[in-house]
Amino acid sequence: MPRLVDHDRRRTELVEAVWRVVLRHGVAGASVRTVAKEAGLSVGSVRHFFADQDELLHVAMREVARRAGTRIAADEDVRRRLAERGEPVEAVARLLEQAMPLTTDQATEARIWFAFLTHDAADPAVDDVRRELDEDLRGLCERSVAALAEAGALGGGRDTAVETTLLWALVDGLTLRILLDPATTPPDAARTALRAHLRQLAQPAVPSGAAGDP
Repeated sequence: MPRLVDHDRRRTELVEAVWRVVLRHGVAGASVRTVAKEAGLSVGSVRHFFADQDELLHVAMREVARRAGTRIAADEDVRRRLAERGEPVEAVARLLEQAMPLTTDQATEARIWFAFLTHDAADPAVDDVRRELDEDLRGLCERSVAALAEAGALGGGRDTAVETTLLWALVDGLTLRILLDPATTPPDAARTALRAHLRQLAQPAVPSGAAGDP
């Protein structure tokens, strides 16, 4: 059993070494050799865990989603209590915040994700992982809209598919603004904007063409 624990710890250390290299040198710079140097290990030791650069990158990408999933699971009881107290907006906001760069660790994860997002990968499997994780975020937004609807906090006439897409775009946009310009969009401002949008969803949808009526 101790050997398994050591194996898992070393694998985590290597993934974090990949992250540090990516943050300094970009995704293309995260080779087995550079990661081995960053981790203070031999190339052979790294290959014991990861066969090649592609596998290193795949695992490093998936670790971003795994950590977000861990946070979401850990916060589940709090969100359930908020929903039971009649605070569905706060419950949903807490859920979505787990996927946003609102803490130092989450900001690091988001910068890693952004590096992968903008990397022109030659490996189609990297693109597959990117799309898979992007779909995970869309699913989180879909789950959030469904929770608001179930709690009676989604206004009449609102299309859940449309609201899911808009919420997805908002979370993506706030994430990008925090990363690119945290001075104008600090985490607290992002939290406020997210909750303002979620509260607005309780209002009935504006009928098509109504905005232009005299």
